[in-house]
Amino acid sequence: MSVLKDYERETAPRPGRMDALPLRVYSDPDVFDLEMERVFRRDWFGVCGANELPNSGDYHALSIADEPIVVIRGADGVLRCLSNVCRHRGTLLYDEGRGNASSIQCPYHGWSYDDCGRLTGVPYPGNSVIDKASHSLAPIRLETFKDIVFINFAADAEPLAPRLAGLDRYIDNFQFDRFDPEPPLPVESWTANWKLIIENGMDWCHLFRCHPESLNPIAPTKNAFNIEGSPVWTVTASRQTQATPTRSDDPPVLGAYEREHYFVISIPPNVVFFANADH
Repeated sequence: MSVLKDYERETAPRPGRMDALPLRVYSDPDVFDLEMERVFRRDWFGVCGANELPNSGDYHALSIADEPIVVIRGADGVLRCLSNVCRHRGTLLYDEGRGNASSIQCPYHGWSYDDCGRLTGVPYPGNSVIDKASHSLAPIRLETFKDIVFINFAADAEPLAPRLAGLDRYIDNFQFDRFDPEPPLPVESWTANWKLIIENGMDWCHLFRCHPESLNPIAPTKNAFNIEGSPVWTVTASRQTQATPTRSDDPPVLGAYEREHYFVISIPPNVVFFANADH
C-alpha cells in the first residue's frame, strides 16, 4: 500500500502535466499482490465472445489469477461460468481452450455434473453417502456487454452494465450481436505486464512506427484523437483515409461518422477492441 500512497503524492494533479506511472508500480511485488487482491479477484474480466459459444455444450476454459474456470453454453441457451475443478480430488475438468461436450465428467474418477454445475453422478461411492447438493461446482458471476463475456470472482461486486453505460452512445450502432464468429479467432497468450498491454491499446502515437503497413495507412496517427475517458473505459478514434463503403447487409443505423472513423475501446484491466463499419 505504501508504494501507491507515495505515487498518489508524487502525481497529484498539476496543471499542464501528464505523468507516466513510476517504474515501481510495474515491478514492486507489493503492488502485484495488491493487484491480485483488488483487480484480478474483484474486477470484471473479459474472457471470450458470447457468439463464440453458440451451441449447447460449447465451452471456453481458461485460468485467471491462478483460478481455473470454464464458460459453458447450457442446454437452456444460458451462458454460465463455473469452477473448472472437480469437487472430489481437484482434477481439471476441461483442458484450457474451446470445445464442445455433451456432459461435464471428471477424467480422473468420473464424477459428473450438469451444465449448471450440479453434481449428478458418483461412480463407485462404496459405503459413502455423497450429499450431491453440497458438491456442486462453484458458480462465478457472469455478465455480457456488447456480446463480450465478462466474469467476476467477487460475489459482492457492483454490476458491470452501469459502469459501462456511457459507452453505448459510441458503439451501439455497430450492433455487436450481428458479428459472425466463424472461424473463431486464434487465442494467443502474451507474457507481459497487464498495464503495459492496456496502455498500448489506448496509445495511437505508435501506429506510424510500429504498424506502418497495416493500421497506419487505414487510420493514421496524424488523424487520431481522444474522444472520452475515465478510469473504467476510454474511447479513442482516428479519421480513416477512406470511408468504409456501404454494403447491402450493413446495419441500417450506421452513419457517416462510423464509416469515416476507426474506434478503439479500452476497458481495463484486460479488454481492448476495435470497432469499424465493416469489422
